[in-house]
Amino acid sequence: QLLEGKNAAALGPGLGQESETVDFVHQIVQKINIPLVLDADALNSFQNSIGKLTNDHKQPLIVTPHPGEFSRLTGQPMKKILSHKVELAREFARETGVWVVLKSFRTLVAEPNGPVFACPLGNPGMATAGMGDVLTGVLTALLGMAAARKTTSTTDISRAVLSGVYLHSLAGELAAAKVGPEALKAGDVTASLGLAYQDLSDKTLNTRVYR
Repeated sequence: QLLEGKNAAALGPGLGQESETVDFVHQIVQKINIPLVLDADALNSFQNSIGKLTNDHKQPLIVTPHPGEFSRLTGQPMKKILSHKVELAREFARETGVWVVLKSFRTLVAEPNGPVFACPLGNPGMATAGMGDVLTGVLTALLGMAAARKTTSTTDISRAVLSGVYLHSLAGELAAAKVGPEALKAGDVTASLGLAYQDLSDKTLNTRVYR
């Protein structure tokens, strides 16, 4: 009932890691019938239980770890995560069938069928509290828009995820130009999302977003 009438959902920020919460996350991921973005404590719920990162309805799952969360998910040391980000993100996406958004200065998007993309935008000021929550919201909104149009093919999901990462980073660039990266806050990025969205077009996404 909680998700009735919804086109997409996000799970994770502020949940906590009590055993009952972890069980709840596992059940939601398994049974949900709409695209789902997993962040923060939802990701931590799958530490040592990656086999449960599956969905009965074959709905898209998108995970958005920073390197520390990805280290816990994969069991790989942080040093290896930082030096082999592309390879490890690709391997994880292929093995689990999820989209991996590995957040960093140049955020990576690894698709389940193999490709890995690096966003060309971003700045050091975005490595502050709340930025990941903004990204989760942007991704969920774009996935919901795709689902509302009844377009949830692999290509459509990838496009929504890639667009969301770029939109978030572009908003970060616009916000940093106003207040400076040293003072950048998550709220500044949120306030710049409208301008960033207006800047996006099919031509933009096809020619200069990812390479």
